[in-house]
Amino acid sequence: MNLRFLAAIAIAQFVISGCAGTGSTTRPSAAADAVVIPLKATPINAGKVGRVTVLPLDGNTGVLLYFTGVPWHTTMPVHVYTYIYEAACGALPPQPAYALNEKVLVSSYWVGGPAESLAHTSPLQMSELLSGRYSIALRSAPGDGGQVIFCGELRRT
Repeated sequence: MNLRFLAAIAIAQFVISGCAGTGSTTRPSAAADAVVIPLKATPINAGKVGRVTVLPLDGNTGVLLYFTGVPWHTTMPVHVYTYIYEAACGALPPQPAYALNEKVLVSSYWVGGPAESLAHTSPLQMSELLSGRYSIALRSAPGDGGQVIFCGELRRT
């Protein structure tokens, strides 16, 4: 991962929680352009919640995933696979448009916190990714069935 992406991850949580607003209006930061989209848990992961934060990153898009858990029968350590589909969540085709699986081992984003997190880089520019044509799906590891556990439609609201 490059340094700029790690810096964006570090400040994105503060921006999202409302601590931003003192930046320059002539040169906004990437974190100020962040878009947060809720992820819907599928029936096999009922009761869990998640979100994806997307932010511009040098012509690509940073994709930050936060979610409160995985199905109870998931093998430890938890591995979650991330895919972008050119379809709505209710009509995912067999093959994704993009696989974002440079990292699949999840980690807590605060010590003792209940949520899991992953960070990826999408090759699509943010405007294209949020055009309404794409969905993001999180799947369990192949050894756990490779089932969709979260899905969210990528569009600006």
